[in-house]
Amino acid sequence: MRFKAGRYVAVVGLGLATLSSMPSVAMAGPSSLVATAASTSTINLRWSGSTIGWVNYVVERSLAAASGFTQVAAVGRSLSYQDWGLAGGRTYYYRIRETRQGMVSNTAAATTFATANRPPVANAGPDQLTQVGVMTAFSGGGSDIDGTVMSYSWRFGDGTSASGRVVSHAYATSGTYSATLTVTDNSGLTGSDSAVVTVMGATVTTTSTTSTTTSVPVTTTTLPLGPATGGQVLWAKSFAGFRDDGGYGVAVDGSGNVLITGEVQGPVDLGDGVLCASFFVAKYSPTGSHIWSRCAGDFLTSAARGYAIAVDTSGDVLVTGYYGGSALDFGGGPIAGTGDVFVVKYSGVNGGYLWSHAFASALGSGT
Repeated sequence: MRFKAGRYVAVVGLGLATLSSMPSVAMAGPSSLVATAASTSTINLRWSGSTIGWVNYVVERSLAAASGFTQVAAVGRSLSYQDWGLAGGRTYYYRIRETRQGMVSNTAAATTFATANRPPVANAGPDQLTQVGVMTAFSGGGSDIDGTVMSYSWRFGDGTSASGRVVSHAYATSGTYSATLTVTDNSGLTGSDSAVVTVMGATVTTTSTTSTTTSVPVTTTTLPLGPATGGQVLWAKSFAGFRDDGGYGVAVDGSGNVLITGEVQGPVDLGDGVLCASFFVAKYSPTGSHIWSRCAGDFLTSAARGYAIAVDTSGDVLVTGYYGGSALDFGGGPIAGTGDVFVVKYSGVNGGYLWSHAFASALGSGT
């Protein structure tokens, strides 16, 4: 017996067996593909097609409409798929292929949501202390994680403004002002930051020194304010560094000279052009003029901090505090131990080293 191509069912009854011919079932290929963006990195796909029999669908993707398709997933009989890990704001093209019969769907495209652009960040720099009529420098900065800072604009709080990253301005009236820097990126987004500017009504003497090992400007400012009447400030000094600096001890000798001690955590000029970077002691005249200053250590490997300062009957200066690290030298050679209490004595005349003691692993390490 010969059989034509097709499917057959055997029918058995009353001892007679016959074959009943059934027509072949035509399999529907994938069609009606729709692509829909779901986020900045995902696209959802849905299509029509058969889900019975020997069916195997694969998803193909391309960045071009007519070429460059590559397989990204095999989904079996499923009629949907979510493609993820995509770039934001980009168009992707898809088609579905049935691998057993080679049938291919229509091409569908979708564009992922654009990634939200973030605004730039402005930095107006530290707060400032200045005086009426003195040109004061403002050095700002800006950054943009997903773009480029294109412009810098300053508003000085007195109705005036300027453009540029580094600008100068003189205030006409004493008071407290807010100097605001606004930066604009290549997408037109802006970011702002402000610095407080205190403007005094007296003569200001300013000297600036830039360290050869850092790009941070180091500034010392003296503000003599005239004779004291009823608690009026005679003078003030500021030492502009770039980290957490502090003065912790102050003393006055018999001539009215002022001595201070403390710690700076970055290069600071106390008035003689020498950049201190850890322990310091400094002497100033009754009018705030620098007489001498001494430094020891650095804030990275041998940090030290002066906590208290005193003047003896001869006018010499004693400082006590804490140190950490190794090879700390107050002027008489490295002291023993890796950290603890110290006391050091300097000449009141010129700040010359006299002796020091460290109370750590070895006592009496000074001379």
